[in-house]
Amino acid sequence: MKKIILSAILCGSLILTLSGCGNRNNSDNSSESSAASSSEQTSSEQTSSEQTSSEESSSEQTSGANGGVDNSGLSFPDNRAGRMAAAALRTDAWPAMDVVSEADEIGAMFSTDEGEVFNLDDLEEFCFCTNLMSAQLNRVIVVKPVNGREGAVEDAINTYLNYSQTGAAFYPAQEESAAGAVSGKTADNYIYLIVHKNGGAIADAMKDVQ
Repeated sequence: MKKIILSAILCGSLILTLSGCGNRNNSDNSSESSAASSSEQTSSEQTSSEQTSSEESSSEQTSGANGGVDNSGLSFPDNRAGRMAAAALRTDAWPAMDVVSEADEIGAMFSTDEGEVFNLDDLEEFCFCTNLMSAQLNRVIVVKPVNGREGAVEDAINTYLNYSQTGAAFYPAQEESAAGAVSGKTADNYIYLIVHKNGGAIADAMKDVQ
């Protein structure tokens, strides 16, 4: 009888021990699962935060002070024509622009339906800037004529201004830029053309740059 009672006690003790181990394993697994989930969530939040920070940084690098694109890094010529053009692009919300300096590119990008307009042999200094997107119509041209060629250069500027206002604009944004286009001349013989919806204000801000 004592053997039977002792066996029953031992069996009961074994059952309780095994039950305790099972509960502990389940608890450990649950803790490990919770820790892994928490770690994954933290990593995901850090990645999302890093992406947001990177996007904001990129936006700050590409946005200019007035809401347009920062074109200050362009290769402007190291002369007054280049400084005037750079000043013009600092004054308003411009799109991404480019400085065109090769003769064949100027001939292609600053021509009219009738053909090329500007003869670089007539220019002592020049800076031609155009937008990168063809759906836009924004231009900055600053030139200084060679002595004796002032009339020919003024004619070229006026021809291109007329073309910009009457023949080059097809989209609403282009028409807006064409409507604001202005040309003029400084006291020391630099001639400029601004094709932008706020052309007059831009010209006033840049023409006194030395």
